[in-house]
Amino acid sequence: MAHRNPETDHKSEPPALNAYRSEHGQLLVWCVYERRWHFHGGCEGPGTADGHRGAHCIEVTPYRKTGYYIREVGPFTPVIRRRRGR
Repeated sequence: MAHRNPETDHKSEPPALNAYRSEHGQLLVWCVYERRWHFHGGCEGPGTADGHRGAHCIEVTPYRKTGYYIREVGPFTPVIRRRRGR
């Protein structure tokens, strides 16, 4: 059985992406297509901004068509930043 990647294995349904809260209150999600972080407003506090968002992709990507759901999973730490290479 092939391994499924929920970030890229979607057709018309928006995927769910992990979001990390910055020290300034913004939420960051990793775009697997553009290989960069997208920033979203963080609302009032942890978990309050979970839900569907429009993609901030510059390139033409599947996220631009469907958007995505974000779920806050923790703070945006240096370790998280290094995992993605930027």
